[in-house]
Amino acid sequence: MIMPRFKDGSKIIQSRLAVVERQPKKIVVFVVLSIVLLGLSFYIGKEVGVFEARIFREKVSELETALDSLAESHEVIENELTVTILELEIQEKMISDLKSTLNKASGDYQSLQRSLAFYEEVFADSSDEAQSFVSGLRFVQIGQGPKYEFDLILRKPISSGRFSKSVDLSIKLDFLSIEEDAEKIVSIGDLAEFDEYPFQAVFKHFYRINGFVEIPEDFEPEIVRISTKVKGGSYRTRDQAWGQ
Repeated sequence: MIMPRFKDGSKIIQSRLAVVERQPKKIVVFVVLSIVLLGLSFYIGKEVGVFEARIFREKVSELETALDSLAESHEVIENELTVTILELEIQEKMISDLKSTLNKASGDYQSLQRSLAFYEEVFADSSDEAQSFVSGLRFVQIGQGPKYEFDLILRKPISSGRFSKSVDLSIKLDFLSIEEDAEKIVSIGDLAEFDEYPFQAVFKHFYRINGFVEIPEDFEPEIVRISTKVKGGSYRTRDQAWGQ
């Protein structure tokens, strides 16, 4: 049964080859047309590819330009941000300096007010203290430590007369504290070194004694005792509350 079919297939092939042999021009035309169509397809594909590649390059160029512009804008913004931060830091520093200056000015103003009150008291008539000649005493703390600057102002009372003789005084300062109902006395001469102690003052109208003293941490004075002695006389004392 197989052999007859094979023979029939061979006959079909032979018949078709015979057709081809009888129509060679059509075959050539078909082949040429196929080649032309194939070339045309490649040409069209190439042109379309070139066109799309041109569009793609243009888009890439636009994107690169936009990216460069964005980078420049970012750099400008970053520089402006840096400048702004620097300006803010400068402003904060200026505000801090201004606050410090205001605080210092406020402290100086308060110090001047205290000095004014002190010297107003100094220049007030002190005829009731005619024998001690003490017109004012103050202690000003330096910083936060136990060191103090002191000013002792001596003055002859107005009633003594303008052309009176000079006064020759010896002056001592003592700090007193009450401990267990007993007085503890510490001399200023034991707390600091002075060229001479007791202090000596020879004056006709005013005399100022100025210096520094460091109060021990374990000692809290409550009273400052001022002792003055006219040459040839005896000491007279005047007590003043500490911190007044």
